[in-house]
Amino acid sequence: MATRLTVPSAGALPPQDIQDRVGAAFLIDGFLYALLAGGALVQLVRNCCRYRQWTVQKMVHFLMFLATLVRAVFLVLVGLDWCDVLTGEIKTPTCSPAERDLFYMLDQTPIVFFVALYALLVQFWAEVYYNAVDRLSTLQDTIKPAIRLGIALVFAVQIAFWVLLATKWQHEPRDDDDRL
Repeated sequence: MATRLTVPSAGALPPQDIQDRVGAAFLIDGFLYALLAGGALVQLVRNCCRYRQWTVQKMVHFLMFLATLVRAVFLVLVGLDWCDVLTGEIKTPTCSPAERDLFYMLDQTPIVFFVALYALLVQFWAEVYYNAVDRLSTLQDTIKPAIRLGIALVFAVQIAFWVLLATKWQHEPRDDDDRL
């Protein structure tokens, strides 16, 4: 006689159970990102102990550490149901505008760090190429300043976005009364 296992569908679970499972998934992801941050920090410390000068490799490990650490903090806070986000939306009455600003900053900062990290990897390969063809002056005069300018622009645009978003939320009416 065969036994059939039945798994309840997502619609059959109470909403609180679904929120608990989603929260647990965020906490597990946060823990995994914290492990990645630890690995990046170990590599950064190892490299700093071997030689003093800041290199692209050290910057890559530093940015990887920052990005994964901020992402881990964000995921743990979401897993702990910060601002009631496990319901699928940020509820205005339980979350102040400053908390929402911090929420979006913690969410978006790792992305900006990963863009900077990718740009540094491009710079590394440009160094390899321009060193091989013996044109280091082009690298120093054109490529490195362009990459640094690109990274600075990405950070400036992101910060301007956060300032505009925060300014908009300062003038937003609270949802204390549900008027239409």
